[in-house]
Parts: sequence; structure tokens; C-alpha cells
Amino acid sequence: MIPVRHHHPHSGPSRPRRRRRAFTLVEVMVSVTILALLMVLITSSIGRVQSIWVDTRARAEQFQEARAAFETMARRLGQATLDSYWAYQITNGRPTLYIRDSDLHFVAGPAADIVSAVDAGPGQAVFFQSTFGFAGSKTGGAANQPTDRLDDLLNAWGYYVTYNSDLDDRPDFLRQDLGRHPERRRFRLMEFRQPSEDFRLFSSQLNLRHASTPGQAHAWFNGPFPGGHSHADHTTPLADNILAVFVTPRAPDNLIGNNIAWDPAPDYRYDTRAHQWQGLNSQTAKSRHQLPPVLDLTLIAVQERSWERFEDARGETGARSFVDNLFNGRFANADDFQDDLDEVEQQLLDSGLQHRVFTTAVPLRASKWITEQEGAQ
Repeated sequence: MIPVRHHHPHSGPSRPRRRRRAFTLVEVMVSVTILALLMVLITSSIGRVQSIWVDTRARAEQFQEARAAFETMARRLGQATLDSYWAYQITNGRPTLYIRDSDLHFVAGPAADIVSAVDAGPGQAVFFQSTFGFAGSKTGGAANQPTDRLDDLLNAWGYYVTYNSDLDDRPDFLRQDLGRHPERRRFRLMEFRQPSEDFRLFSSQLNLRHASTPGQAHAWFNGPFPGGHSHADHTTPLADNILAVFVTPRAPDNLIGNNIAWDPAPDYRYDTRAHQWQGLNSQTAKSRHQLPPVLDLTLIAVQERSWERFEDARGETGARSFVDNLFNGRFANADDFQDDLDEVEQQLLDSGLQHRVFTTAVPLRASKWITEQEGAQ
């Protein structure tokens, strides 16, 4: 018998079943290649973003430290004092003139010439006194010292840049494990701070009033110090990677115009006792026992990661020599300050050193600037 097919009245004609098409090997390989390229691009982009983020964060943190040190320095300098007074000049046993006098001392100038106790770096140094009350337990001594809570005590203070190691400033556990924490040598901004109990400018042994050479006059911050102390015992680093600091004494702009030479430090040098070994001249007569009205303060900082790359390329000796040569022959004339600074910045940029320049004008509140002839017959 011939089988009979029964069709459902509502069903349509039957359709042939299609075979599913699979991916070919070539298509799979192309897809994998495209996916690999996308992964490489994404990984590369993430790496660049991460590097930029780390670099930006490191720069912000580094310059944050430099900014904090800069602001601390500016605030302290603004509090400098000389406590000047008018005294008699005695001639042949008789008082003949009123002259400015002081038992204190302010000095600023090239660090290499002023700070003989250490290997001073580029730029300038400044040393002064003020009533910071840094004494007693604030210096790590006993809490019941008689100098505690005497916040108006005088201190000797100062700032300069030097190139040195960080080992002496580390805690013991970091100093002993140099394998994990290798020594770092950097240009660093140093702060000299002598506690009030060691203050000795009034000492007859120092005999500051009769100092006849810069070395004698600067012994209060260079040493020798009594009790076996050294200059290093009174210094602490404020910030690393500070290439130079500049302190330029000047008169405020609103005083200029009276046909008087107002520039108190055309060569950046200002010493309130320079008249003791140079005699009185046009410069020492102005600086004699009086503070300059304004200090132009400038600080040049570089980023740590940038310095590390620079040091890896040139070596430790080469990196330091570059900085020394960078400032050599510059910043000798205050009139050329901006030109010298522009040249330094350009060379830093050309060398790939990321840096920042901080600058401000610091008025000295205790200054009583006088330019007219001293005294009267």
C-alpha cells in the first residue's frame, strides 16, 4: 500500500532545515588579533594615565614641601630684629655724635662665603635673630627647664642650601638597613636654629662688638661653639631638592625718587657689622646696625622624580656639577637678577628638570630705615 500523508489544514508547506555556519579559522585569528590590539592600546593608555597621575601627585607633594618651607622661611625672616638704639660716639673722651648701635647681627650674602662650617651649596644664606622663644622642652630637653613658656626669648636663626646626605636625619631603623633604604644625597634647604639657652651674642667671649674680620663676626653661627657643640647640632633640613635660595635686600618702591641711592645691597651682600672691618663707605653706612626694609625672597625647587631620572642619566657627581655650574658666575649683580633667573630656568627646562620658582617680598617689621647723615655735632 502506498502511505498517505495527512496534512494539517492550517499548516503551511514544509521548509528545508538550514545548516548553521561556523567561524572559519581566519575569522577567529582576525578577531583574536583585533582583541589583542585593543588590549595593548587599553593597557598602554592606562599606563600613561597612571604615570601622569603618579608624576602629578609626586610633583604636587614635592612642591607642597617646598612651598611649606618657603612660607616658613618668609614668616621667620619677617620677624627679624636688631633692637637698634642710638648711642654716643666718643671722641677724645667726649661724646660728639649720636650713632646707631646694636648688640645683635643680621647678615646675608653668598652662602659659600658666609657659611664656612659646612659645604654650602649655590645661592645665598641669611642669619639673624628674633624672639621665637625656641628653648627648653621645645628643643627636646626636660619639660621643667626654666626657659619653658618664655615665648619672647631671643634665638639665633638662619637659612641656606647645602648638598648633603639624609642619613643623619633618619631614625635608626632606616639608617641601619641601607639595602632597602639606600642613602640619598640631595640639595636641601637647611634651617639653623640655636635655642635660647645657648644664645651667645651677648657673650664677652664672642666679643662681637670688636670683631675685626667676617670670620670673627660670623662665629655665632659658624662656631666654634661652647660645650662641644657644632654648627650641625643646630641645623635641620626643611625641604629636599631645593637648588638655591636668594635673599635680596632692597628699599620699597615708594621710597625711591628723592635723589638718594636706595639700593642697600647691589651685590646681594648685607652685613650690619661690615663697617667694623671695612670702615664707613656708601654701603656700610646704610647697613650699619639697621635692617633692610624689604627682602626679596626667591627659592628654586625641583621635583624628586625628575631629579632621580636626571641623576640616573648623569650620575651623582655629574648631577651636582651641573647645578654648581648652573649658578657659577650668575647672581653677582642684583640689577641682573631677573636675567640670571631666566637663564637658569631655561637650562633647567632644556635638561628635563621639572622645577618651580617661589618668590615673594618680605617686609621686615622691625626695620627703621634711615638714610640721612647720622648724628649731630
